[in-house]
Amino acid sequence: MRRDFLIALVALTALFGSIVAAGGTLRERDERLRGYVDPTQNADLPFRVPLLGINAELTQYSADDLPAQFDLMESAQVHWVRQFVRWDEIESAQ
Repeated sequence: MRRDFLIALVALTALFGSIVAAGGTLRERDERLRGYVDPTQNADLPFRVPLLGINAELTQYSADDLPAQFDLMESAQVHWVRQFVRWDEIESAQ
């Protein structure tokens, strides 16, 4: 009997904690988005259109091959490319 009471108490405490955490998360989101338009609620925003983007390793191509690769990306309607760059390789000295 006492064990059942303890399990019920732990379950109710976990439920209460979950409800408080969910409420706090929603409140935090609303506070951070204050003054901003929620893109999920407004279909007129330009970034609602899904724009295809890719992560690329462009350093694997020679300078002669890059234009052909960019043409392939453009024909696939890729709108943005993200390339990882090591800063110390670009600017070895300040």
